[in-house]
Amino acid sequence: MSTIYTVGELTRAIRAAIEGGFPFVWVRGQVSNLSRPASGHCYFALKDEDAVLNCVWFRGNQREAERFDPMTGEVFEDGPRPGLARTMANGQELLCAGRLTVYPPRGGYQLVVEMAQDAGLGRLHAQFEALKARLAERGYFDAARKRPLPRHPKRVAVITAPSGAAVRDFLRMADERGWGCGIRIHPVPVQGDEAPPRIAAALAE
Repeated sequence: MSTIYTVGELTRAIRAAIEGGFPFVWVRGQVSNLSRPASGHCYFALKDEDAVLNCVWFRGNQREAERFDPMTGEVFEDGPRPGLARTMANGQELLCAGRLTVYPPRGGYQLVVEMAQDAGLGRLHAQFEALKARLAERGYFDAARKRPLPRHPKRVAVITAPSGAAVRDFLRMADERGWGCGIRIHPVPVQGDEAPPRIAAALAE
């Protein structure tokens, strides 16, 4: 008979496997969802085109000098300067070193950052800003193009993935606020090559 774990037992087993398999790793990615609570810790995610990794940088691990050699781990002390923990921002590319662990209350794994170094402006952020600039040149953000929203709409169309969190949040909000209007869901993919033509077709309906 197969072993039946409690949730806590299985989570502890996964934590032991992850911490044993990845005692110290180097990760490069773009900062997103940055949060600096009053505790002084930094909570953020590193992302690329394929995945997202949650990170925590505890106050006790934050150093004034973050420049280091990722091949040897040597930290270069080149004089006092503002700590990266205080200056980092969403969209910034970081090179982080630390250990992987599992946070049982949320059942997710995360990187506990020991050191971090600025790696420049993230490529995803740069691509996003370039796209915004191209759309602005076409006048897509001009105020004259914006249409006022009706105060009491009779019908509302929602164009999104049918199984995503966005449509559930919208329907919950509509129910709580009691809009009393008809809602039509247009199911479309929101990622991948099929998304642009499918979304455009839904807008044209």
